[in-house]
Amino acid sequence: MSTQKEELEKLIKFIKSMQIIIRTSPNKQQVERVKKDLYKYIKKLQTIVPDFDPAKETIEELERRIFQYTNINKPPQHEQQKLSITTEEEKRDVSWDIKLPLKKASPHCNDPEINFIYSAIEFLQKEYWPILAEQHIHLDFTHSQERQSLRLEFDEVIRELKSLIETIEDYALAENPDFRDQLYKMKNKQIRVFLINVNDFFKKVKDFLSRLLEELDKRSSVIKNPDDKIVFDPQFEDASLLNGYTIRAALVEFISLMQFIIKKINLPDFKQKKF
Repeated sequence: MSTQKEELEKLIKFIKSMQIIIRTSPNKQQVERVKKDLYKYIKKLQTIVPDFDPAKETIEELERRIFQYTNINKPPQHEQQKLSITTEEEKRDVSWDIKLPLKKASPHCNDPEINFIYSAIEFLQKEYWPILAEQHIHLDFTHSQERQSLRLEFDEVIRELKSLIETIEDYALAENPDFRDQLYKMKNKQIRVFLINVNDFFKKVKDFLSRLLEELDKRSSVIKNPDDKIVFDPQFEDASLLNGYTIRAALVEFISLMQFIIKKINLPDFKQKKF
């Protein structure tokens, strides 16, 4: 029974997050994709709760009906606060799980961490990094130089990832046992080094964005156009998710993405793995 309850909680969280994206996302393609996923999740939910009719009952009403607290089993106030914080964090994570499309880094890459990072980098490069361009956020000289330095680091991370993917493919296709053994050791060493480097890079980006947001809230002179909105030129830019966002809202969203990626990589767990 507890397993079914956990499954219900997970389904409801996904559905609520997808409904938020459908209501708020300016990206029509994303909305259509999420609508299709939403339909599948609702059908799955109805296999567990057959009497649920989304035309007559909202997902919030269903949630209250299934998980409502009584005065007897209602948790203490401090536990409710902890539960609320955890739930909000989970909602953000679920939201990013939906927004960030996962792809394989290469045909023979079956490492979930590398596939996730490949997907995250591709998503970050297309939809989020463009807001840091000078035409969207005008920075003072010092922070502009730091932005450029981070861009160079990002390029290096991308090159490192490409090299790792080549090694993964070489290992998968190699036929000579001795050569495969060499490639196996090389692949695992590259993965370990890459995860450390990319994790450090993502943390630097998050720190930089957090400082920009702090300076913007202080109304300092670091950001020269604090009241502008992000407007992408579709002729020259592929990004669309943050189109129309204020600079502040875009930074908040970007920081949230970086927090999710760093949490997902979970480097301390990686260090405990054996190769």
